[in-house]
Amino acid sequence: MLGRFVFFVALAVAGAVSGQDVEVPAEVIEECDAMVDGYDKMPGCLKGGTIGYHMLEAAARDDLYGDTAREIARACAASNEGYYKQWVCLENAAEKAVEIRGMIGEEQMKDRCYRAVSDPDTYERLMQEAGDLRSRVLGDGYWSGITSYHAFEGCDDDAGHDHEHEHEDDSGGFSPASCRAYAEVETVLETRSESELRASLQSLKALPEQARLDALADHGLSPQSVEALRSELDGDAALGAMMLMMGFLRDAHPDLFADVLALQGESAEPMADAMTAGMLDLLLGGIMNSYRTACPRQ
Repeated sequence: MLGRFVFFVALAVAGAVSGQDVEVPAEVIEECDAMVDGYDKMPGCLKGGTIGYHMLEAAARDDLYGDTAREIARACAASNEGYYKQWVCLENAAEKAVEIRGMIGEEQMKDRCYRAVSDPDTYERLMQEAGDLRSRVLGDGYWSGITSYHAFEGCDDDAGHDHEHEHEDDSGGFSPASCRAYAEVETVLETRSESELRASLQSLKALPEQARLDALADHGLSPQSVEALRSELDGDAALGAMMLMMGFLRDAHPDLFADVLALQGESAEPMADAMTAGMLDLLLGGIMNSYRTACPRQ
């Protein structure tokens, strides 16, 4: 039921992109041949490596981060094996830099590399390019990406690079970008009437699957949040993303939620199987509590 439910929930799910139209670089093939411990892991390695390879090059263009991106990429490469982890390390540094700048201003940022990659408009352009590349590379919807990497600490001497810093996720799996995206989804669901939501769902349903996620920008979500959702739905967080948006829909429009369940062949009120209903409530409650803790409402 959950897999089929994805399109209907919270106006924020797109189908898998069919086909890969980005050539895998020779460097990525060589890297994956050396890295994987089982050939069944090659598809994921090649997809992630291709994304990482091209995005590291893109970030170093003069219209994005230039030489600063190269410096950060070198530091990330020193503690992260593989192009994809190195790209995630760089992207995470830029995301954190934007967040810091928003809190204290550019002038008070002491680390020169974090300061140089802190422009929010540049970061948004980087993530739009990353989203486009991701949609071209991923030939299916089941690539899980990575779960951990070593974070970039900074360029200045007092930031320190003599030891490895394992990135520890104490946010319940929610990044600042995903918190913003989910908040926008919840706001759309809360502020629109049931009839408006039904009309939006019908218009999305009429689109090709690969166009639905991009079309969410026409239904109340910012382009940056669309890209954040794309990342969530491509990776390990996909199931949690589905469950969270199910929870939003249930809380905002319980009748619509019940109708969507019925469309998927599930009895909603009363559910035929009380154990199934209880398990669904338990799962939704758990993910909603995690989200509220990591992403408190402003």
